[in-house]
Parts: sequence; C-alpha cells; structure tokens
Amino acid sequence: MANILTQVVGEKEILVFHPSRVNELDIPPGASSSRIPDIFSSQLRCHGYHAILKPGDAIYIPPIWPHATKPLTPNVGVNVFWRSFDNEVYDRAKDVYGNKDLAAYSEGRKSLERIVKGFKNVGADAKAFYIKRLASELESLST
Repeated sequence: MANILTQVVGEKEILVFHPSRVNELDIPPGASSSRIPDIFSSQLRCHGYHAILKPGDAIYIPPIWPHATKPLTPNVGVNVFWRSFDNEVYDRAKDVYGNKDLAAYSEGRKSLERIVKGFKNVGADAKAFYIKRLASELESLST
C-alpha cells in the first residue's frame, strides 16, 4: 500500500528502493522483509534513496517500493496506509501493516507450485527448456 511515514519523536534512518531493485534485496517469495542482515551497511545502500527523519519530517513511500528503517534514537513514528489500486486486486485478508502482496501475486505463487510439481519427473534439460519459455512469456506480459 501507499504510505506516509511521519516522524513524531526522535530520529530514524530510512532507505527506499525503486521496485526494479526487488531481486537484489533478497526478499524470499511471499515474504515482506529482506534476508540481508544489515541493509544499511550493505553495498545496496548506495542504490536506495536515503534520509534521516527528524521530528516533524514526513516521507511518502509509494506502493511496492521496498524500504527499511533503523532507529537512531528512541523514536515514535506514525504510518498512514491507503490503497492506491482498485480494491479487487488486494488480498481480502486484513493488512494491518500495508505489506501483504496483491492477490494476483499470491495466486501466481500457487500456480508456480503446480507448475513445479508438473515438471517433477522431467529431465533437467527439458525442465530448463520449458521453464525458460514460461519465464520469457511472463516477462513479455509485463511490458
């Protein structure tokens, strides 16, 4: 979801990444957090937008823009989330923190599980051939 983070008390560091960086951030399928232990110390830091939020500062975080925050002092921030896509694309379950994946992605992951099972007894070369074809078809749909 789209999000405005307003810093009320204390200071917080924030990194925001363009959605095109998602594969570099090591976010497991279906997860909402990176497995990178300290992204603020990683080389990816230079590929994100960086800021220090102080009391009274606010930042707009667009939907699907991965981000991380790190407290620099004891602090309080307030997030306001809102839906920026049509209602039918969201998962129907509650999304208190605004980080659930869109329903189409969740359904796509279920379809991938079925595809993987379908190739279970197929040789490695044939499996690679068809997986590459499917990946190419998916890529062509995104343009």
